Amino acid sequence: MKEIPKIDGIKIQVNKLSFNKDDFDRYWEKLSLEWNYNSNHLEGNTLTYGDTMLLLLKDQVPQGGSHTMRELDEMRAHDVAIELIRQWSKTDRFISETEIRQLNKTILVKPFWKAAETSTGEKTRKKIIPGQYKETPNHVRLSNGKIFKYSEPESVPGDMRILLDWYRTENNLHPVEKAALFHYKFVLIHPFDDGNGRISRLLMNYHLLRSDYAPIIIKSSDKKNYLFALRQADTGDIDTFVEYIMNQAINSMELLLKAKKGESIEESDDWKKELNLLKKQQNIQVIKRSEAVIARVIVKSIYPLYKHLSQELSAHFNDLFTSSKKKFLWGSTDVSSLIENEKLLTDHIFLHRHLKSGAKLSFSWKGYKKSKLQKFEIDIDIQCGFHEAYYSYSFKDFRSTKKTYDEFLSKEEINALGNMVGQALFKQIKEKSS
Repeated sequence: MKEIPKIDGIKIQVNKLSFNKDDFDRYWEKLSLEWNYNSNHLEGNTLTYGDTMLLLLKDQVPQGGSHTMRELDEMRAHDVAIELIRQWSKTDRFISETEIRQLNKTILVKPFWKAAETSTGEKTRKKIIPGQYKETPNHVRLSNGKIFKYSEPESVPGDMRILLDWYRTENNLHPVEKAALFHYKFVLIHPFDDGNGRISRLLMNYHLLRSDYAPIIIKSSDKKNYLFALRQADTGDIDTFVEYIMNQAINSMELLLKAKKGESIEESDDWKKELNLLKKQQNIQVIKRSEAVIARVIVKSIYPLYKHLSQELSAHFNDLFTSSKKKFLWGSTDVSSLIENEKLLTDHIFLHRHLKSGAKLSFSWKGYKKSKLQKFEIDIDIQCGFHEAYYSYSFKDFRSTKKTYDEFLSKEEINALGNMVGQALFKQIKEKSS
C-alpha cells in the first residue's frame, strides 16, 4: 500500500516528541468529541455537533431539538465505551468476546424496540437486547434492491471465535491494515441486532491505540465515500476499503503530530461549532450546588457506585489478601457506618457541610497471600467533587467525568466504572507481583 510509508514517516516524527499534559488534554478532548459525534451521527443520531459539545463537555442537556432520550443516553454511553477501549488497549491481553459484548451492552444502554423487516419484506418490530448476539437474521437491503447477507444467527458464535483467533495470531500485516480488516471482518459478521457500525469502529481504534497509532475518525460528512468503500469490499475489492482507512489514518496521525508540537489542531469551521454551542447554552436552567442537591446526588449516584464497588471488588480481591478496608469519606469523616441508611447519610451531609472537599470512596487490601516474599498492598480512591454547577468523579487511571446535578449515574455507567477500577487494581497486582 502506497500510504504506508507516509503513515510510518509521520509516526517516526510523533515518536520523537513528548506530550505535555495541556497539549494531550486538548488533543484528547477534541478527538473524543469528534469520535463520539461522528460515529453516532453516521448511524442516524440526530444530535448536532453543538449538541454533542453541550452534552459531553458542558454536561448540559440540549434544548429545543428533536432528539430522543435514547440518543442522549447513547451519546453518553459511547463516551464510556471509548474510555473502556482506551483502558483495554493498555493491557497485554487481547480483547475478548465477553468484552465486545460488554461494548455493545454499554453503547445501547438498555433494551428497546426497533423497526425491522421480515424475510418476505413485511414491516415488523424487533426487541433489541444489548450485549446479546442476534437470534434472527439482520441482512440488509441494498439501494439496488438486492439483499446483502451477514452471518446467520447460528453461525455468529463460531464466526466470532474465528475472527478473534485471526486477530490474536495475525502478525504480518501493517497495524493500520490489520485495523481496517478487523473493522470489515466484524461488519461481515454483524453479530448484534444494533450497534455493529459503532462497535466495528471502536474495535478498529482499539487496535490502533494498542499499536501506538492515532485513533481514526470517520467523518459523517464523508459517509458516502465510507459506505462506497465498504460496498466495494463486499464485492471482493478489499483494497479499496483498506486504502480508504489508510488515508483516514494519515489525517489522524497528522492531527496527533500537530498536537504534540503544540500547534493548533482546530479545523477551519471550529469557530462555527463554538458559536453554535454558545447559542445553545442560552436560556438553559442550570441547577446550582446546595446541601439538598448534593444529598440527592449522594443517594442516587455516589451511594449506588460505592455499594456496587464494595460488592464487586470484595468478591474478586478479598481472597487474595489477608485484610481489606473500605471507606466512604465525606470530607474527612468516615460515614461508612451510615451508608446503609440513606436518611442518616443525608442528615449527616446537612450537618457536616464539606462542600469543597467532597467525598472519597477508598478501597485497600494488605498482605498478598500468593507470595511468601512479597507482602504488598493495593489501593484505589475514587474522588467525588461537588462544584458550582456540576459534580465529578475520577480515579488515577480514569479521566475526570462531569455530570450536572440533575444527571445520575446509570447502572451501565456504574458497571463500566467498576470494570475500570477492577482492571486498575489487577494492573497493580501484576506490577507488584512480577
